[in-house]
Amino acid sequence: KKKKVAQYDSEGKLIAIYESYSAAAKAVNGTASAISRICAGAKGLHTHKGYFWETVDDIVQKELD
Repeated sequence: KKKKVAQYDSEGKLIAIYESYSAAAKAVNGTASAISRICAGAKGLHTHKGYFWETVDDIVQKELD
């Protein structure tokens, strides 16, 4: 299942929502694996290509908590 992913700038402003890690990676000329590791909470990895990333599922879950 593809996960929708949100892209944020350094100030936390939402820039875009992509249909998948690969679509997000293509948009910033990056790699899907780096974005997925950030979304999974990889230790020491917070940004990719200067942006912060979060899955839409995680955003929704935070709103519900």
